[in-house]
Order: sequence, then C-alpha cells, then structure tokens
Amino acid sequence: MKLEESNIIEKIKAGNDAVWSKVYANNYRMAESYILKNNGNKEQAKDTYQDAMMVLYRNIQREDFELTSKLSTYVFSIVQNLWLKQLRQQKRVTIIEEKLNDLPQTLAPNKTELEQQIQLVMQKVEQIGNPCASLLKAYYFLKKSMKEIALEMNYSSDKTAKAQKYKCVQRLKSQIDFEKVRL
Repeated sequence: MKLEESNIIEKIKAGNDAVWSKVYANNYRMAESYILKNNGNKEQAKDTYQDAMMVLYRNIQREDFELTSKLSTYVFSIVQNLWLKQLRQQKRVTIIEEKLNDLPQTLAPNKTELEQQIQLVMQKVEQIGNPCASLLKAYYFLKKSMKEIALEMNYSSDKTAKAQKYKCVQRLKSQIDFEKVRL
C-alpha cells in the first residue's frame, strides 16, 4: 500500500530511514534520465541527485514546509533547478576560457599573467572563508541578485546582503596586493 504524500513527509521528519530510502530509490531514474538527456553523464546525475536529496531533506525538516504537489514532481523540480544552475555555471566558465583563448598571441605573456592574477584573486576569496566566499562567488561568478543571495544565505533583506557584500569586498581588498593584480 502506498503511503499518502503527507504521511511520507511526516515519516521522513520523524527519521524513518526506510521511507527515506524508498523515496530516494523511487526518484533516481527520473533524475538520471533528465540529466542524461540534457548534456550530462551518469556521474553528474549521481552528484546532482545527491544534492537534490539534501535540499529535499533540509526543506522537509523546516517547520513551514508544505508539499503542494506530488513528491516526485517536487523532487524533479529540485533536480531540474540544480542541473540548470550547473549548466549555467559551466557556460560561464566556458565563456571566460574562450575569452582568454581569444586573446591575440602577441598578448600571450599577458594572458598567462592574467590567468595567474585571476588565480590569486580566487585563492584570496577562498581564504577569507564563509560567508564571504560564498556571497562573493554567488554575486560575481554566478551573477545572482542580492535578493536571491539574501534568501539563500538567510539574510533578513537584500539590503543586509548588500551591506555584507560591501564588508566582504573590503576584507578581500585588504588581502590582495593590488600592485600585483591589474584585472
């Protein structure tokens, strides 16, 4: 007998591993099929599905969580959103690489220097730690809006996120010798 969707949610909240395992197993093929049809491979499908299930679990544990669709539809939407986000990220990386490769050969030494400078900035972003690293990556590399960042990082408003971004940029600037970096 199939459990009602609300019963499934309640059992997962209560820590019922058997129900969680069944939900996990029942939705994997759908996720894998979607990712394989959309320029992904099996490894990417596994990784994305694992991330989606972590999002699902965190959402289910929230007090205000209310399932307004079938659970499989909800899982699919999480998988779809995560995969599209990953494809957008890959596209940005590809565009940056293409721009670097399009630099004229006469600028080859500068191209290498530019890559080193970008690497230095990325290292400094990682060194300043979270939440700054996540916030700066979300804004500058993933091109997310302050409103999106505020929601994802649990800031009370986009203005609060913007103020935090300013502080993080100042902190990053203090870590970088800008005489060496000219981007």
